[in-house]
Amino acid sequence: VYTNNTSVTGTVTFSNLNPSNLYSAAMFVNRGADKGNTSLTLTGTDASVSDHSPGVSVVSDLTAEINSDNTATGYLIKWTDIVPSADEGTAFSVEISVGSGYMYMPLGIMIQERAGN
Repeated sequence: VYTNNTSVTGTVTFSNLNPSNLYSAAMFVNRGADKGNTSLTLTGTDASVSDHSPGVSVVSDLTAEINSDNTATGYLIKWTDIVPSADEGTAFSVEISVGSGYMYMPLGIMIQERAGN
């Protein structure tokens, strides 16, 4: 997606989850050329742990940025031990954004579920 607007966002929501379980989410973003950074923000959670690849820029516990030239490195943005809070604990979302220019949606998304508390 290319834009000359000042801001573009998109959202991926994971729903119909078991509120008793914990989740991990990993995303891969790549363009194969340096066209800027894409920012991913985890929302709709009561708790999570950042577990990003070393080349990912951590903005906060819930936001990370990755450069679009990720072919050789294969860096992942990843959170573990996600406790969903949206829709009565059955959903969480990842917001994708860029200031201007190109925005790259995740090419790969992995969600894992495991027994919770």
